[in-house]
Amino acid sequence: MPDGSSRGAPVTADDTGSPASRTRPAGASSCSRPVVTVLTSVAVTGTVAGALGVPLGMVLHGRVVPAMADSVGLRLPASVLDVYGAAELVPLALGGLLIAVLGALLPAGWAARTRTATALRTE
Repeated sequence: MPDGSSRGAPVTADDTGSPASRTRPAGASSCSRPVVTVLTSVAVTGTVAGALGVPLGMVLHGRVVPAMADSVGLRLPASVLDVYGAAELVPLALGGLLIAVLGALLPAGWAARTRTATALRTE
């Protein structure tokens, strides 16, 4: 386009006459999109890892702990083997997801404020 603007998004100019910023919806910050992208990626990865890891951990616990006890001649009561029920797993899973998202906030904010080339070089 001859005026240098992009399709459908009005461009404003700062005092030097160069394009300074695009108009944004009210309340949107300039770094919200990268932050949301990183947090979504972490949430999806955490959810998939939890969905695979929790059942695998429960199966391994149910096989390894009795095998270790049997190897030294012990019989473990069911209370030792049945560690978590479904009622305890839901809050633990949500807590793990919350910790993952909170842990990603600082790096996501840094990536949103950093130039793309600099952020990619640090990975």
